[in-house]
Amino acid sequence: MAENAEHAWQTWQIVSAIVVFIFAILGAGAAARAWVDRRLEAEKHDRNVQVGTALMKADEAKALHHQLELQTKDMVHEVRLAAADAIHELELRVSKDYASFKMLNGVKEDLVDSMGEIKDSVNRMSDRFSEALVALVSKTP
Repeated sequence: MAENAEHAWQTWQIVSAIVVFIFAILGAGAAARAWVDRRLEAEKHDRNVQVGTALMKADEAKALHHQLELQTKDMVHEVRLAAADAIHELELRVSKDYASFKMLNGVKEDLVDSMGEIKDSVNRMSDRFSEALVALVSKTP
């Protein structure tokens, strides 16, 4: 009987040790899972911050692009007004002489052509600036 009691006691100790070991493994697994969850949340937060930063930079680039477009339109308008004023002044000065008037028409056509070239040049500059902004934004992490 003492032998059975001792055998039962040893069996109980072995079973208890196995149960404690199983709970230790489960606890370690839960701790590992919690660590992984925290790490994933931290990475998700970092990605969200990067996306937010990229969106802010894109908005800034859009604002700069819009500002450049407005400035470009203003410059073209000012050049047109100045050219129109210059043409008008020239027309008034030479209206007395028909030959001078003919020459003025040639100058006027040259000015109109130059205005077109200026507009094309400003548009090309605007396009290059837009491409540079897009490249800058696309390089942002």
